[in-house]
Amino acid sequence: PFIGSPKAESRHAVAHIIGVVGTDNLGEGSPQREVFLQFLRELHTMVKDTTKQTTSEQRNGGILAIGFILGRLLYRYSSNAFDIVPRSEVQEMIEEIVADLDSKQNMFVSGACVALGEIGRYGVIPSKDPSKDVKQLIETAKTTKDIKTQEHAITALGHVAVGDPTQTQDVLAFLCDFGPKQTKQSEVNFTIGESIACIGGGWQCSVMDVFADVADKVPSAPEVPVSVMDNILDTIINEMGTSPKASNKKSACIWLLSLVKFCSAHPSVKTQLARIHSVFSSLLSDRDELTQEVASKGIGLVYELGDQSIRSQLVGSLVGMFGEGRKAAPKVTGDTELFDTNTLGQTPDGSSLSTYQSILSLASDMNQPELVYKFMHLASHNSMWQSRKGAAFGFSSIVSQAEAELKPHLATLIPKLYRYQYDPNPKVNEAMTSIWRALVKEPKKAVQEYFDIIIKDLLEGMGARAWRTRESSCLAMADLLQGRSVEEIERYLENIWTMSFRTLDDIKESVRAAAFKTCRALTLMTVKYCDPKNVSAAEGQRVLDIMVPFLVQKGLTSSAEEVSKFSLSTILKICKQAGPLLRAHIPAIIMALLDGLTSMEPQMMNYLSFHTEKYQVSQEQLESSRLHA
Repeated sequence: PFIGSPKAESRHAVAHIIGVVGTDNLGEGSPQREVFLQFLRELHTMVKDTTKQTTSEQRNGGILAIGFILGRLLYRYSSNAFDIVPRSEVQEMIEEIVADLDSKQNMFVSGACVALGEIGRYGVIPSKDPSKDVKQLIETAKTTKDIKTQEHAITALGHVAVGDPTQTQDVLAFLCDFGPKQTKQSEVNFTIGESIACIGGGWQCSVMDVFADVADKVPSAPEVPVSVMDNILDTIINEMGTSPKASNKKSACIWLLSLVKFCSAHPSVKTQLARIHSVFSSLLSDRDELTQEVASKGIGLVYELGDQSIRSQLVGSLVGMFGEGRKAAPKVTGDTELFDTNTLGQTPDGSSLSTYQSILSLASDMNQPELVYKFMHLASHNSMWQSRKGAAFGFSSIVSQAEAELKPHLATLIPKLYRYQYDPNPKVNEAMTSIWRALVKEPKKAVQEYFDIIIKDLLEGMGARAWRTRESSCLAMADLLQGRSVEEIERYLENIWTMSFRTLDDIKESVRAAAFKTCRALTLMTVKYCDPKNVSAAEGQRVLDIMVPFLVQKGLTSSAEEVSKFSLSTILKICKQAGPLLRAHIPAIIMALLDGLTSMEPQMMNYLSFHTEKYQVSQEQLESSRLHA
């Protein structure tokens, strides 16, 4: 009765149970044979029934049960199965199943796909024309709009190719062509990956383990030649993994993950781990987030499977990508997508401006060929950041296993990681913060130990070309300055002020805002170190000797209004706190402030001095307000 259950999962489970239990003990002379045959024929009659007596669920359950029964018959008895059920009857049942592939109801199409997969997994489909059935299955996978049905068809194709190696080439050709077109349905590519793993590994593939479900009976399907897996890997690594098309790279990444996960013991996979690792490494910098994550998972698996040399190579390349943004230079062809579709609008003919070719032609149309270089720089700038973020995914996969090997690289990694935690992109800083926590067990101690390297990296970052580096360096610097002693900071003080003032006048508003935070932190710290109550007279004097000449000569005289204002307010605060330590610098400060009266006072004052009568203001009043200001 459960064959007609309203729940699809129940129908499937019961069909599976009947397939395993029903085909047991059907050898020659077994009294069970007749009972079994009668039951199978009843199922066949129910499936053929077109009257309203059989419900859709019963018919679907019947098709599934026939598929499981025929599959387990071939599994248990191989060619002797036709002594139990005549071949002509089996062919008739399979015709009924194949006919359902053309049904308008997804339930029937799905059922037919599952049934064909069950029958074809343990040997050649015993129908009149197995090749024709496989072609129809391919057509179903290609044309159905229902994702679940599509996945059932793709899984069935993988299993049919395991049972019948003559179908391997056609099935693989279809899957490799079909996968990259599934740009919106990533889960379909995972199903394709599993099917490809089954085809390449045969019964050695771990996906197939659950289908060896009869005790003490090993499926007698033919061995898959090693060349099949070699060809699969060559296609994925050489053609798809290096393709300029994002969809090809995404498919390649997902399929490689499936091969490494499900066929890890296969000799071809083992010998090609280095090549697989290099594809995953290059795809860590892909723009697509899923591709990055899958590549990261892949790298973790490769790391676990690899020997010592693979592991060292893996850690070295990730550190290179992290520290220097180093990665394999992408080949740029006419089809290379530099930007996501619609990121840069449209070309004059209305097509999306996303490939190198269209950027080149647009630049030519505008008679500005140099634009190509700007766009290319933009694209590489974007990929650099994606590369860093991708590296973050990669690190989080292997960091726990690779701590010992990462130790020599800490001097490179810690300064970069410290800064990336302040990246303006929330996803990047989340990823980096999680790595920082995984890698740096005692943050305060690590920052103390690598303080000089970190501060030099941040000073360099504050003058970098990329605005995100400038912004994150400013924010990181503001945080780093908290609670530092005079000895730690003294030799960097003037440099930090110089770079902070430079970013305070940055072209990008968010960088200016970050620089303002750094300047505020700097002012608090500088004023504190000029106050004799907080430091010794000698330390305070050393800080004043650095700061007063700098603020007077470079800060107050700056053409950037923000910088000169900040310098003035800082000098004012220093004058209030420094007390007797200020004595040596008083002449310089007074001269600078007198000069500043002219350059810094509002233009209105200048105008008023020539129009005192008009506004009935005396010269004394004007001078008084000048001094007050």
